[in-house]
Amino acid sequence: MYGNTTPTVIGAISTYTKILGTTTASPVMNGFTMPINNRLVYGATVTKPFTYAGNISVFHTQSSAQTIAVAAYINGTYQVGSVSSVSVPVGTVPITISFTSNFAFPGSNYIELWVANFTSGSNVTVSSISLNIF
Repeated sequence: MYGNTTPTVIGAISTYTKILGTTTASPVMNGFTMPINNRLVYGATVTKPFTYAGNISVFHTQSSAQTIAVAAYINGTYQVGSVSSVSVPVGTVPITISFTSNFAFPGSNYIELWVANFTSGSNVTVSSISLNIF
């Protein structure tokens, strides 16, 4: 995803929400498909260990800095150890949050990226996502 302007609606402080916006997939997916936005599905039938790494660019429109976090969710379940967070200053210039983690991924399961605002329940906008799985 690049150039997204759709805000992700944060329901409550410290509550993770799936990142909104239109995502596209690389032509080289190594067994993954992207049937809907921000969801990569692993199509193999065997469990395989993976490492993922990436970054999101995020901004908000509040009048004070906000602590924003990104986490991986597998099949809609929060993955312990997948969280990265940063204090995003006032303004609409996107700040990058980088992340990396390992996981064992069974076939026919999916991974999504979710965000949370730990300062307030205010919305955030993820303007870009880059995710590599290897």
